[in-house]
Amino acid sequence: MNPLTALTAVAATAFLLVGCSQPGPSDTTIRECILDVTDHQAVGVERPNVVMGMEIGTTVIDAIDIENVIEEGNNTWLVYSRLTVGSRDMHSSEQDSKATAQMFGFEYRDGYLLQDVEVNYLFNEGRQGWSCREL
Repeated sequence: MNPLTALTAVAATAFLLVGCSQPGPSDTTIRECILDVTDHQAVGVERPNVVMGMEIGTTVIDAIDIENVIEEGNNTWLVYSRLTVGSRDMHSSEQDSKATAQMFGFEYRDGYLLQDVEVNYLFNEGRQGWSCREL
């Protein structure tokens, strides 16, 4: 292969990658910011709910689905997402939790009552990176 042809192919690929990259926050940035705002370490990692020094249950984010990212202008982006969140009460029996899930239409899995929640976030890009807040 001619070295000039190979160099042209590499340059064209680089141009396409840079020229076609999506502006706005990346999926990784969105997920990290949502976890930070909700005070969770990672998807699937339990977070204790503590009241007056006593743990009363745990919550978990089971999934983060990014549905849409819309540019609002001035380095501001609106992110539509769906979180699958779960809650487990320390003092409820498995039978009570399953009955509650059935009554309210929640999914019951691994001791958690799970439901999908649609949540919107506003992302702003500044000199030091991205910030977000729940709307």
